[in-house]
Amino acid sequence: FEHLNNPKEILNLLANHINKDGKIAVMTLFHTNNQEDFLKWWYRRDPTHISFFTPKTMKFLANLSHLKIFKCDNKRTIVFKKSS
Repeated sequence: FEHLNNPKEILNLLANHINKDGKIAVMTLFHTNNQEDFLKWWYRRDPTHISFFTPKTMKFLANLSHLKIFKCDNKRTIVFKKSS
């Protein structure tokens, strides 16, 4: 997900292609939203990573795409469910 230029657009596209109660699983490494930790974070040094996310950002994206968070481990995995 961190490799996408427009994650909102892709999440909308996926949401439009799943059935009612369908699920979308996304794997990324969530950051702590702490600037000092972020600057030391090895994950940000990958030049192919465009965006970084927190569970809070994912909740925001879910709302924009009419999805709900079905499951989140607060580390790297989140599963969205299509709103009924």
